[in-house]
Amino acid sequence: MKYKKFKYCITMGLVRILHVVLLLFMMISATFASQVQAQDKVTLLFFDRKGTQLNAAQIRSISNNGSAGFDNDILLNPITLEVISNTPLVPADSTLAFTLQSQPVAFALIWPTKPRGYSLIILDNEGAGFISAGIVNFSFRAALDIKHRLDAALASRPDYQPSAAFQTAYDSASTHIDIANKSTEEHVKGAEGQLALDQLALAYDALLAEYGPDYAHANLNAQTPWIGVTISQVENYEANLDLAASLTNPYGWIRIVFDLDKTPADYEPLIRYAKKKGLKVLGQPIDSSYDKYFTRTQYRQRFIDYLMYYNGLDAPALEGWELGNEVNGSWLTSEIPGKIDDAATEVRNRQ
Repeated sequence: MKYKKFKYCITMGLVRILHVVLLLFMMISATFASQVQAQDKVTLLFFDRKGTQLNAAQIRSISNNGSAGFDNDILLNPITLEVISNTPLVPADSTLAFTLQSQPVAFALIWPTKPRGYSLIILDNEGAGFISAGIVNFSFRAALDIKHRLDAALASRPDYQPSAAFQTAYDSASTHIDIANKSTEEHVKGAEGQLALDQLALAYDALLAEYGPDYAHANLNAQTPWIGVTISQVENYEANLDLAASLTNPYGWIRIVFDLDKTPADYEPLIRYAKKKGLKVLGQPIDSSYDKYFTRTQYRQRFIDYLMYYNGLDAPALEGWELGNEVNGSWLTSEIPGKIDDAATEVRNRQ
């Protein structure tokens, strides 16, 4: 009996040891799996202007403007900005992350600033893209990247004379970035980054609004600006074209989006009147919303129909043709690159 009891005690002891070893193995395996899983992801931290961290649901709600929008996150080639992956974000604890690719990637998301509202924010790690896993503070990284691009824009415009509005916004953004750089706290970096984003949006808008007209006026002899107005219907065209001409001449263009239920001849009176008013004409035979109704052959034929009509002896010629618009839209067919190529071939051959 003593022998059996001793044997039983040894057996039970071995079972307990094996149980502990198994638990340790499972814990180590789980930790290793978690680390492996995290090694191929960039985890994004989001903070509001007060430094409060946002969870995944709050991030989506802000980016999507509540229920008004839709998930809009994308991965891009940081050099060409070509789309690599749509909606790559996945849950990561209480926030969101994206999986790295075999090439460097930039990350883009619709995000609001005050008071400018929503715009596409691109994180590209100052042009290098992301190739290594880690944790990235969204608003702070965005502020650094946008300021990097703004500084490059300023360097390419040495003749720009910034206004007080630009300088105030630029200096404020720089101050917020300096505060973030000096802090080791992610919530401080996030809050200051978001405040910097607000000011960078104001500075960028000021740069474009101020420099463009000044440059155009200074280079009128070397370059002719295009100032355009889109016309989408033939009704009441005389009043619309009178207004367009008064606002845009002597550099005026009109862009005509040709409706599906009309023929080329339906637009001839409008086009003749536009030319009488000194306006050039850009024709758009197929709007992006119409693309799904056309096969590649039909897309090409519609261009041929309009080109033949407006290159004829009796109809006025158009100065330009728009081969496609919003061609990276998710609602377009996968044939759109070939359709555009076909349309370009027809325009070149018939102009």
